[in-house]
Amino acid sequence: MLPYLTRIILWTTVLVSSLPAAGQAIHNLDFEPEANGHQPLLLWSRKQQLDELLIRVDTVAPAQHGRGSLLLDASRAEEPEGTVIYISIPATDSLRGRIVTVSAWVRTENFQGRAWLRAYSSSNNESLKYEGNLSQSETPATVPNLPPTANWQRLQIQLSVNKSADNLAMMLIFTGKGKLWLDNFAVQWEGGSYHDAPLAGTEPLLLPPGTPLPDWDFERRGPTQPRTSRAVTSRWQLDSTVARHGRRSLRVEAAGPAPVYLGVVPLDSLQGKTLTVRGYIRYGAPATPGDVPPLLLHRILSNSDRHSFPYDRFKWAGTLESHSLPTPVAGTTEWQRFEATVLVHDNRNHSALSLLVQPGGAPIWLDQLELLADGRSFTPKAPPVPGQPTTAELAWLRKAAVPLRTTAPEGDQKDLAAFGQLVGKSSIIGLGEVTHGSHEQMQLKHRLFRYLVEQKGARVLALSADLGACLALNDYLQTGKGSPQQLVAELATWDTAEMLALVRWMRTYNEQATNKLQLVGIDIEQAPEGLQYLRQQLPDKPGYLGEQLTALQRQLRELPDLQIALNPLQQPTKSDPRLDAVRRVLTEVRTAYDVSAKLRGNYGALPAEAAALTQLLRVAEQFSVWQTLDSQLRINYRAACLAENVQWARAQADGGRVVVWANNAQLSTYDRDYQPLGEFLRRQFGAGYVNVGLAFHEGSFRALRPENPPAFFTAVAAPSAVGSYEQYFHAAGLPAPATLLDLRSPTLLPGTQWLHENLLLRDGALKPYTQPFSRHSLRREFDALLYLPKSTPAQAVR
Repeated sequence: MLPYLTRIILWTTVLVSSLPAAGQAIHNLDFEPEANGHQPLLLWSRKQQLDELLIRVDTVAPAQHGRGSLLLDASRAEEPEGTVIYISIPATDSLRGRIVTVSAWVRTENFQGRAWLRAYSSSNNESLKYEGNLSQSETPATVPNLPPTANWQRLQIQLSVNKSADNLAMMLIFTGKGKLWLDNFAVQWEGGSYHDAPLAGTEPLLLPPGTPLPDWDFERRGPTQPRTSRAVTSRWQLDSTVARHGRRSLRVEAAGPAPVYLGVVPLDSLQGKTLTVRGYIRYGAPATPGDVPPLLLHRILSNSDRHSFPYDRFKWAGTLESHSLPTPVAGTTEWQRFEATVLVHDNRNHSALSLLVQPGGAPIWLDQLELLADGRSFTPKAPPVPGQPTTAELAWLRKAAVPLRTTAPEGDQKDLAAFGQLVGKSSIIGLGEVTHGSHEQMQLKHRLFRYLVEQKGARVLALSADLGACLALNDYLQTGKGSPQQLVAELATWDTAEMLALVRWMRTYNEQATNKLQLVGIDIEQAPEGLQYLRQQLPDKPGYLGEQLTALQRQLRELPDLQIALNPLQQPTKSDPRLDAVRRVLTEVRTAYDVSAKLRGNYGALPAEAAALTQLLRVAEQFSVWQTLDSQLRINYRAACLAENVQWARAQADGGRVVVWANNAQLSTYDRDYQPLGEFLRRQFGAGYVNVGLAFHEGSFRALRPENPPAFFTAVAAPSAVGSYEQYFHAAGLPAPATLLDLRSPTLLPGTQWLHENLLLRDGALKPYTQPFSRHSLRREFDALLYLPKSTPAQAVR
């Protein structure tokens, strides 16, 4: 389990607070659609790679309880899909040391597979690092398959919660095909049960965009409060009769057991630093024996916009931490200074710190709060308030953006001179995209690839796709044998008429070229299927390595369901017998095929032959490690494998350049959550790697349907959001069909300030996002950006 998912609330009084639920987020164990400001999955997360499994809150199918349930839809999957849906709740005093029952309800439709519960209790040390399981339980791995179609049935497990546990994590593990609905998680023990109560400190998660930052001196305004569905009496007020500094202070009432929210501190610029909160507190009366002491509280909020639920942005609300405040001094009500420190870790995507106060048994006054970062005065920069671009910004953009004549591949290339200057002498050029299913994007990338081939000596197209399918296409490019339409149709993500047009042009070019173009795949997700190409290269003899390849493919396909989680950084010598078995078969196949291939009379150094001999098996090995690593390590490991495969692709270029064709997220050189492929390439090649992102304003694109039937459909892309990079291009009225903006040179000026801010940018790939915009740092991620006003769907090749 990810460390940040094991952090929970230390103060149990918060969970029974009287504050309105509308102002704070809840875990939403019942998957109700109206929860958390209509963000029902706000605090849930999952472990899952990009695949054919769609997850959403369903309000159409009958729920087991309430109005909503969680639908896990793998009905369009060719192979069984898997995921883990999980959440952590606090281990209260009444829960610790108990035998608890964790239960949930499931319903199936045309389902083939298994689903079971797992739960464990754990603790956190002072540095917020996960210390391991103290107690865990799950339904047996041999649990029988669920009925293919069945009404709601209850799954449950029991476990002992350790007496020192801080939290209880619970999850549903899913592997199969078809549909499964999940509803109504519950935790019960003798004499009690867990109630899904509001979580203090989560107020910022429900505040609207553009909410002003707090006035920490309380001169102009008090804390911003989320809107509620009913009138609520405020427990604080600005007081002009008492002040330590300026004209006002903040008076906080003592009534109620719940803390009072003070405000939020953005943490974008504080990673790896120590934040100090200091100020002054005053009591209205001297100390009274038995008074509950006041406390200052904080909760760190983190997010992972692109790597968890794509439909409801995941937000993690960390542990509610406490800091002691000065106690009342007998015989005086003078102001007293206080100070609290918070370490902001640099290895997590922290977004904000929520600050609260627990006043204790008597009213208190607060004033002159100050923030320091590593001991220096810190004034947080408010998040960009959505608004229209300024006249100076639009004027600069109109002057700096280079218009392109067309997105069509044919014709004059003079307008691409600026793109050529951008590329310079780089050896690796990354061409990004927002979605795999946009006609204009694929056409423009085809045009740029032609230019790079004809003007810049590019010789290899490295596609973020299965190596085996790409090698089959590469054979066609070299020999002209085979049906390009059928071969492109095997590229599940790229099976479009636009890709077919590119492949046919590459073949036409090769018919006259001495140094021919190559097409290779660099991804590892489909490694078991990629071995089919290796099988096709074997001599047509019974039993000729066929049994070993069959066994290898079977073992590789089984790995994702085995729930192996190795961590070689912590235990470098630990392995797993099932992974060892895969490695033995890999060695046998590699040795046998290497010897036999070199003894054949037609053996040569063609890329296809070299790949069949080494690279396909190398990708299979990468896949086997990737599927058996701890979930925290997988995403970086996969990106490193892609970078390694780009290095291999470069070896096939025969001195030419390599063009990497992938989505924006993969080619980016910066991401706060993980290291993308582009970051590895920049580290390896320096200025020799140039990447170009792609964005569009509005339109439609070819996407996978988020519900049945399992087919592609035309998804509508809403106009670019206010406060997004795309909105600047749109507002500038740049000429169609496309423009290019070099992001490397703009210095900080009134007209370029927006490029130095973290604004919204449209994310996407193959499936439609209902919330497609997340925050990016454009200049850190790309060397240049291509902008298109419109997108229309790519056409299927079939």
